[in-house]
Amino acid sequence: LVVHCAADISLNPSIQTTLRHNYISTQHILNLAQHMPHLRCFLHMSTFGTVFNQPWLSSVHEQLYPLPLNLNNQFMTHVEFVQQLMSMPSETADELVRPMLERLGFGYAAYAFGKSLTEQLVAAADIGQGVSKVIVRPSMVTATAGEPYPRYLTGYAGFISYIMAYAVGLFPGHQSVAWSADLLLDLIPCDVVANLTLAAAAAGLPNSAAGLVDAQPVIYHATSSHTRVLEMYRVYQFMSKFWRANPLPYALPDTR
Repeated sequence: LVVHCAADISLNPSIQTTLRHNYISTQHILNLAQHMPHLRCFLHMSTFGTVFNQPWLSSVHEQLYPLPLNLNNQFMTHVEFVQQLMSMPSETADELVRPMLERLGFGYAAYAFGKSLTEQLVAAADIGQGVSKVIVRPSMVTATAGEPYPRYLTGYAGFISYIMAYAVGLFPGHQSVAWSADLLLDLIPCDVVANLTLAAAAAGLPNSAAGLVDAQPVIYHATSSHTRVLEMYRVYQFMSKFWRANPLPYALPDTR
């Protein structure tokens, strides 16, 4: 079993940076996996950002979506596309990709676009006979729900940094940020993602043992979606209540 969950999660790096750290590094892991004779399952940790370009409020399914790639009016495969971008100066690559991100619906999210390309890479990879491929798409990963204990965290990536910014007084409330009060946040606890990842990998192993391996990967969403709806205004209510009861010693005065 290979579980590949390393990535550069910077949201808007240069396109070459995200391709080097996410697409090309995954390519190296896939090449290594081809030399593992007893491998039965390859699991790739992706992100729900790969489907950012789907229509607003539409149902997003656990599947790969087409990603038309066009450089200089020439359509190409994801491999050709990445090779072209990596062969030119970084600034030129960014200039070419910027309008493409807008056209494909990714906005300025070079990270999400790069991870979408990486999903295409994993899907097309021929790792070996009898090896199942699994992709997990978590939403915004937060502190744990229960394991090893509730609210455990080891860093400030993702939405945790937003909560801490509010705690120290970098902004006073939702009026000071470009988010609407009724915006739905899709948060998922870290331990829930870890458990789903292990379950998804385990689900792929029997198929490999039975020789029932599809060429396409099985995709799982690790998201709260409409199951645990969380609006932005409720987040501010929770944050305000918690930090007023548990103020930080170094918070700016205007948020007390």
